Amino acid sequence: MKPILSIGHSAYDFTYLLEAFPTENLKYSLNNGIETVMECGGGPAGNAAYLMGKWGAEVFYAGVIGDDPQGKAIESEFQSIGVNLSYLQWNRGGRTPFSVILANEQNGSRTLFNRTLPYPQLSIEWDSSLEWGALLIDGMELDASLKALAAYPEVPSVLDAGSLDRETEMLALLVSHLVCSEVFAGSFTGEALDTEESIARAFLQLEELNTSCVVMTLGERGSVFRKDGELVVIPAMRVDAVDTTGAGDIYHGAFTFGLAAGFDLEKTIRIATIAAGLSVQKLGARVAIPAWNEVEKGFAQS
Repeated sequence: MKPILSIGHSAYDFTYLLEAFPTENLKYSLNNGIETVMECGGGPAGNAAYLMGKWGAEVFYAGVIGDDPQGKAIESEFQSIGVNLSYLQWNRGGRTPFSVILANEQNGSRTLFNRTLPYPQLSIEWDSSLEWGALLIDGMELDASLKALAAYPEVPSVLDAGSLDRETEMLALLVSHLVCSEVFAGSFTGEALDTEESIARAFLQLEELNTSCVVMTLGERGSVFRKDGELVVIPAMRVDAVDTTGAGDIYHGAFTFGLAAGFDLEKTIRIATIAAGLSVQKLGARVAIPAWNEVEKGFAQS
């Protein structure tokens, strides 16, 4: 497998597992053990890079972090599973973006508060002679992403389109694989995706935005793609979710891994679906990423 390049956001996550969503003006105790509070690196491109490194791929992460304790912890996490940090940019004297995540034990939902903080944009001049197996971009580093897509036009590229903004809409036109959330699709089309007809209409509009390949993720309702001219739904895994934090990041990382490995589109989606489904059964994002052999086993049984 050729190396993989992951470009975008990295943050530090503070995840709190609560018995129920908090009520205003009450005091909560978080002294019930280590499983109640989880700290680890996060961010879409960061989590995706970590997954691909954990699965044995040669992966390069390109992003910006502060040289504070959280940034150094992220660096250590990446190094522990062999992620190449040649393109890591340090914001000297700055703080690493962070997220506070409230995970509801009753239903596995998560509420996330993200503080990005001002930091310099990633600035890299890519060597066009390099050979990559796949590119993943999350829309958070527009200039570096545009330059990478221009430098490597023949390399399979994935956009993690979680929400609609100027950057993600611009990049959606250029990547070979637009892998977008229900939120992105609903915002782009202006309608709720609550029926087969509305999903089909939205998919057609997304295919006008990206004429190469579109995959739409619908959470617990699965993923939609086009095969032989027809829309096909790959069901989500049926699991008891503990924490859905990072499930989308893990899906996109596994999807990119599948492209670089040469899997066909359907197998790639199934691999991504299994990885995300296994992850939500544990607290946290990066620490909940399943091992590759677990995903292989799940695929063999599907």
